[in-house]
Amino acid sequence: MDDNLSKVEQFKLLIETGPSTPMGTLLRKFWHPIAVSEKLEKGKAQALRVLGEDLTLYRGEGGRPYLIGGRCAHRCTVLHTGVIQGEQIRCMYHGWRYDGTGLCTDIPAEKQPRSRPITIAGYPVHEYSGVVFAYLGEQPVPTFDLPRKHILEEKGRSTLVYKSVWDCNWFQHVENSLDAVHVSFAHLWGSVGQDLLLCPPTRHAQSAPLTGRLSKPPGTLYGRAADVCRVPDIWVRRGKGIVSGPPCARPR
Repeated sequence: MDDNLSKVEQFKLLIETGPSTPMGTLLRKFWHPIAVSEKLEKGKAQALRVLGEDLTLYRGEGGRPYLIGGRCAHRCTVLHTGVIQGEQIRCMYHGWRYDGTGLCTDIPAEKQPRSRPITIAGYPVHEYSGVVFAYLGEQPVPTFDLPRKHILEEKGRSTLVYKSVWDCNWFQHVENSLDAVHVSFAHLWGSVGQDLLLCPPTRHAQSAPLTGRLSKPPGTLYGRAADVCRVPDIWVRRGKGIVSGPPCARPR
């Protein structure tokens, strides 16, 4: 970072994530979670905005996900409104078709091939434990080798994956995560959000400890803080993030 920049200019550089910005370049050196796998159906596409880029995430008819540019190279039509054909997506405006790398493979109105290939952005993706990850950086693509938990890779386990949208800049999120003081105040009441509420609290279990032993192969459940709910074979204290429970269990 240039030492001659003012504090305001330096902070501005920290919050920018576009492809040509210093922090954008740095952040693109890592794999990023971009979508929940079960929300992306075969033969469907969705629009995404990742690190300042408008992109199209789609799942081919074979089940593989792809991430390419957000708009067609012809008239800038948004591609997520297009049609999935095999492992490619065709623009709904003039029918230009793109493969999973962003290469245009068909231009219906032109009989003569172009002298140079037409391409839009295309990024590698990797699915792991119910999450779609993408690498938006330069070549070579690093091996997908994030910190992994063997418990998520064992057979017979169920995983509930959710996403939340924080209406703030990425830097504010990181700064908040490093701020230890706020935990004793902002999180004193212990809520982790209404979206994680799975079951009502029992009348007598407000102080029950999370000490139960499982009699079946455990799965994964999420809960809300401060309350405790009863599910088969285990007490689950809500608000501890991910806790174990029987596969596909439903609170009762």
